[in-house]
Amino acid sequence: MKTKVIIACALLAAAVYYSGTARTPDVPPPPAGPLNLGPLLQGDTAADDCCLIACMCTEIAEIIEWDGMQDTPLLTTGTALDAFRTRTRKFLCRGESIGDRQPAVRDAIAGYLDEKLGNSGGEISQDDRDEWVAAYRDIAESARHAIQ
Repeated sequence: MKTKVIIACALLAAAVYYSGTARTPDVPPPPAGPLNLGPLLQGDTAADDCCLIACMCTEIAEIIEWDGMQDTPLLTTGTALDAFRTRTRKFLCRGESIGDRQPAVRDAIAGYLDEKLGNSGGEISQDDRDEWVAAYRDIAESARHAIQ
């Protein structure tokens, strides 16, 4: 009887130990930011597209921020910022359109930018510039999260 109790205790201890070390599959939580691109991605190029979006948006945010620290910034209007974004995309993607491959992602990003930044082409303040930087960092973070 004593042996059975010892075996039962050993089995119970093993069960408790292994139940504490069992892991569930890692599923990333939704991004903390206001944009969730993950569910919108489609096709074989989805991961590459998201990686490019993350890199491109990070670079756009950093350049807009850097430009604002200059004595004479070049990007001083909404029109100039939007033209810079378009040119950056054309240069980095060599004319290829991620939006054509990922229309739902394109539409979500466009809607987010319109909601967050509006569509005024006029002069921007430092606060406006900060909003542009934050918006592009939000997009980059969402894209990074989608490929984790």
